[in-house]
Amino acid sequence: MMVAAISVLSELTMSLVVLYGISMLDSVPKNISRANLIISLAFVVLISACFNLMFGFQSIVLQSVFLIVYYLKFVTAAVILYKALNIKMICITFILHSICNICKTSISFVIPMEQNTATYSSELSLLAVRIIFWFLMVAFNKRKEKSYLNNILEILPNYTYILVLINLFLADGLIEASNYIFFDTSLKDTTVKVLAVSLSLCVFATLVSLLFSVVSRKYFSDINSILEKQIQTQISYYEEREKTYTEIRRFKHDYTNHINCIRSMLKAKRYDEVSEYLGNITDLLPANRFLFNTGNFISDAILSDKQNRIREDNIIIQFDGTIPTSINETDLCIILSNAIDNAVEASREINGKKTISVYGGFSHSYFILTVTNPTNNTTINNNALPFTTKSNKSEHGFGLMNIKSVVDKYNGYMKVENKDNVFTLSLTFNSINVTS
Repeated sequence: MMVAAISVLSELTMSLVVLYGISMLDSVPKNISRANLIISLAFVVLISACFNLMFGFQSIVLQSVFLIVYYLKFVTAAVILYKALNIKMICITFILHSICNICKTSISFVIPMEQNTATYSSELSLLAVRIIFWFLMVAFNKRKEKSYLNNILEILPNYTYILVLINLFLADGLIEASNYIFFDTSLKDTTVKVLAVSLSLCVFATLVSLLFSVVSRKYFSDINSILEKQIQTQISYYEEREKTYTEIRRFKHDYTNHINCIRSMLKAKRYDEVSEYLGNITDLLPANRFLFNTGNFISDAILSDKQNRIREDNIIIQFDGTIPTSINETDLCIILSNAIDNAVEASREINGKKTISVYGGFSHSYFILTVTNPTNNTTINNNALPFTTKSNKSEHGFGLMNIKSVVDKYNGYMKVENKDNVFTLSLTFNSINVTS
């Protein structure tokens, strides 16, 4: 009787842990009814108290139905309380339940206890673990870090929850099987081996998933950074254009007066003064603030911005050819920004005057863009993506990968050549029109 009472109290505590955990999801209602809370907890207590009655059923079907209801009682309690159901709610419920079971079973390695049946010590240890989790959940809910956990729980994709859940299930089963008393030792060995192999495969799948998630996060982080730079470059471009237009409007305002002055001097045959006057008003004309004329205002702005930033490094950017306006602006920004940044990084290692050559043009209906720069790095193999030479390798090294992903969008190819201390990046695009 005491064991049954502890078991029911333990299940009630676990339901509170689960409900607290699910409350951190933004997808569940925050205004809950006290009546629904009482009903959900009463449901858990009822199902837990009636668990032993399952074995009195003669029908296998009834036993199976009750067993399913028993294992889904926490999910059902959450549905009763929040009137919502989604994959994250289910996964969080079973994840918390599995973690508590793993902790309880792990305790049995230190404190030997019977695992084949529910005993006073096993149920008491499980209750203690769940009470600790409950206090941790309550304490965490009161801290400011809760908002960060909310964001993490909502951002994580569903398959991550499922993978973690499967890992915990297998780990729980492996610990239980290791600690369970089998009458047939060969069956125990087989069970442990199967669970161990399954857990290893699932852990491997989880690691691969996390690896792809990290790479994807880094890729999109780089893309966002490039887009921010693109916006700033375009803002600078339009600011310079506005300055030029303002100067032109100012010059046009005085244009009539200048013409009248020149007419008067010509009538008076004061030709030397006319020449001097023309020289003076020529200086009033706005100068072209952009250093490049590629045929594409985005590339003009990018190359001009890069050149202004590296002027003190004694690095010169030279451009020849043309860049069509039909290429996507974002793609062009990704290509030029990464290519020039990599070229500048390599050129800074060279002493003296350095030149970065950029060429854009069409050949047999293919658009070709090449960036050439001096380099001291002799370890780069032709047609291979070079590793970054920057100290913080976790934040760099994705430049050429991003460029290649853009080139692939246009059914093109990328070629890397390193010869005689000269690095050349050649990009060929298949689906870009000659004209916009």
